[in-house]
Amino acid sequence: MKIILFVIQELFLWLLFKGKIISKFYLQHCSLMKLYFMKSLNRLALRSFCPFALGASVAIIPGISFVNAASAQNTTFTDVESNYWARPFIERLAREDIIAGFPDGSFKPNQPVTRAQFAAIVRKAFNEGIVRNSRSFSDIPARYWAASAIEKAYTTGFMSGYPDNTFKPEQQIPKVQALVSLSSGLKLDPSGSVDRTLNIFRDGNEIPDYARSGTAAATQRNIVVNYPNRAYLNPNEVATRADIAAFIYQALVNKNEFKALPSRSEAADYIVTYQQSGTPTTGSPTTPSSDNSILARNTVLPVQYPGGNDVKLILTPGETISTNLELSSNILNSAGQVVIPQGSQVKGQFRPVSINGTTQGTQYYAESVTIGNRIYPINAISDPLVATSAQNLSTTTLKGGIASTAAQLLLSRVLGSGGGLDIGSLLGNLGGGTVQTAPTNSSVIVVEPRSLRLRVLNDVSTAIE
Repeated sequence: MKIILFVIQELFLWLLFKGKIISKFYLQHCSLMKLYFMKSLNRLALRSFCPFALGASVAIIPGISFVNAASAQNTTFTDVESNYWARPFIERLAREDIIAGFPDGSFKPNQPVTRAQFAAIVRKAFNEGIVRNSRSFSDIPARYWAASAIEKAYTTGFMSGYPDNTFKPEQQIPKVQALVSLSSGLKLDPSGSVDRTLNIFRDGNEIPDYARSGTAAATQRNIVVNYPNRAYLNPNEVATRADIAAFIYQALVNKNEFKALPSRSEAADYIVTYQQSGTPTTGSPTTPSSDNSILARNTVLPVQYPGGNDVKLILTPGETISTNLELSSNILNSAGQVVIPQGSQVKGQFRPVSINGTTQGTQYYAESVTIGNRIYPINAISDPLVATSAQNLSTTTLKGGIASTAAQLLLSRVLGSGGGLDIGSLLGNLGGGTVQTAPTNSSVIVVEPRSLRLRVLNDVSTAIE
């Protein structure tokens, strides 16, 4: 629709200036429109609609102002901190106008991606040839926002529909489905044994049969990026915006369109590499600097709420509250030995943090880990988590969650005053933090413990007891 409107506008301007001396402003406008269309059509070469073209970035005609749309694209985001694991992937794709953020300046890296959204990203990232005729899906109206992107994803072989002639555009896409899509659209086939390749993942047996070949092909091309632990694919988990950014980036590296991240980059720690010899590797924690160390600096600790429950923890901004977590999987050293067994208790607390000087959030600080009957002091922190409006939370989100005393008071005030909603019946009690009274704003922080990233800042060696 935007292109049609621009074509009409160009015809009008051409008629306006027909038979007259072409002004430099109009020539500049023509050049800008050429740049705009090249960007909009996924960097394809395009002849200008204008009869002349001069270099310019901004053109002004009385009553009309044109600015190069690409220059307005934001490439830094308020919720993608400098140490966020996927930042290099996200910011490079944003610079190329393959992905974009939200009007409030955020990127929402942990937000799930739908099949329609994935199709739109694929459309911008790749320019593969058509391999099959288009088809219509019963659940894709002609005016659906992603209809053209879905059509291209289908005709180029990236995505397919379901046997009942639906596409399910609003269905969240699992990681393994995204990887299979990239392998299919980029015509990647695995070499050697598929099973041997997938044995790299400790949860490789969870990969569905339909996806094993495509996932193996993506693994062999270094397209797979696993956060927070390269050894676990979590194939059936919904892919987040950060996950998809990482996959797309690595796929473009495979096509020699992007340069590979430098090995010293923290983000490179999560790329699953496949050596030329055919031996895949998910890497190991950095070797401790001392023989007495049991855990190396930069090791990532996967955690969960005690008992393995997928509960949500709800806090208020500015609140400090202590709570224990536990390791959700074994931690290995560089020799492959278990140094911290699954289920080991991590002691720590959530502390308030200011993000970019303005946004309120929280960060988990681990203080010690108990291994057997010995306690080891550790210095590990999570990525910061930002606050969200309590009014945006549904009872489904809240049910079964565990909230601090202050968060329960806030939620009761914001959500429980109307309709007699009993917040206490939905939530467990996490206990009291250091806040003095119930907060006056309406923001809370929702924490999913399994998504926390605890990075060890120093080698761990000496036990407390």
